[in-house]
Amino acid sequence: MEGHCKLILYGCGNLGIKWLKHLGEENVYALADSDLKKIGKNISGKKVLSIDELVRMKDAIRIYISTTGIYKGEIFQILSEAGLNENIVGLPYKDVYAEQNIRVDMETVFEGRNAVANGVGLKLCELGYASYIAANTSLYNVKIGRYSSIGPNIRNIIGQHPTRKFVSTNPMFYSTQKITKKSYVAHNIFEENRYTENGYSAEIGNDVWIGDGVTIMEGVKVADGTIVAAETNVVKDTEPYTIVGGNPSRLIRYRFDEEDIKFLEQLQWWNKPEPWIDEHAKYFSDVKKFISIVKKEESNF
Repeated sequence: MEGHCKLILYGCGNLGIKWLKHLGEENVYALADSDLKKIGKNISGKKVLSIDELVRMKDAIRIYISTTGIYKGEIFQILSEAGLNENIVGLPYKDVYAEQNIRVDMETVFEGRNAVANGVGLKLCELGYASYIAANTSLYNVKIGRYSSIGPNIRNIIGQHPTRKFVSTNPMFYSTQKITKKSYVAHNIFEENRYTENGYSAEIGNDVWIGDGVTIMEGVKVADGTIVAAETNVVKDTEPYTIVGGNPSRLIRYRFDEEDIKFLEQLQWWNKPEPWIDEHAKYFSDVKKFISIVKKEESNF
C-alpha cells in the first residue's frame, strides 16, 4: 500500500478514542467497529464504518486495531475473512514502521502516546501510556507500565534449563516439546518457563528507565521508579526507586530517602489524569519540592 493511504482505527471504545486523540483527528480518516449500534454514527468527530464499507475502500486504507489484546485476535480474524488482512498494520503511524523494520504482533497493546524506534520487535506485550522503546529492543510477553523509558538493545530471556541433579541440560531429557524431534519423557519433569504472578514473562513498572544492552531474566519484575544501568543482567526483582547494575544485577543505591519513596509509591503520579500532570510537571525537577506541593494540596481537602 502507498504511504498516502487513509488510516482507519478499528474499535471506538476508550482505547480507540485515546489513539484518535494521540494521533490527531487530522491523521485519522474514520473509525470502524463490529457493533451494529455504533456503525453509521459519529463518534469524536469521526464516522464509524462497517466491514462492508472497509472492503469497498480496500485499495485506499490501512487499518489499526485499536482495542485491548482480549479482542485483537477476534477482530484480526474478522478482517482477514473479509480479505482485509493485508490492510492491517501493527502500528498506526503511516508506513514508516515497515521501512524501519518494526515488528509488532496483533496481540500487543499500546495504551497511547507511545513511541517505538527502528528494529523493535514486540510480541504479546503491553505498553503503558507515554512509554517508549528505543532501537533494536526485542521483548516477548512483557508488561511495561506508564511513563517508562526502555533503551536500545534490550531483551528478556525466555526458557530455563536444569543446572542441578539432571545429567544433561538438553530438553529431550525433561521436555515433551521434541525440539530435536525426540523426547525420552512422557510428560514434562522440569519447569521450563517462569512467569510473574500476573502471568507475564517479565514486568517493567511505571517510570522505569532501562539502559542500553540490558537483559531481563524470566519471571522478573522491575519495580516502579527503578533505573537499570547499561549492560545489566537483571536476575531478580528490584525494589521501587532503586538503581541496579552489574552481572548479575545488584543494588547500587536508592534514588531517594525512605520517606520520599513511600510517598511516591502511595501517590502513583502516573495514574493521575493528564491535566494533573500538566499542572504539576513544573515541579518534577525537584522531588522535595514536588512532594511538598502535593502534600500541601492534599491537606487543603
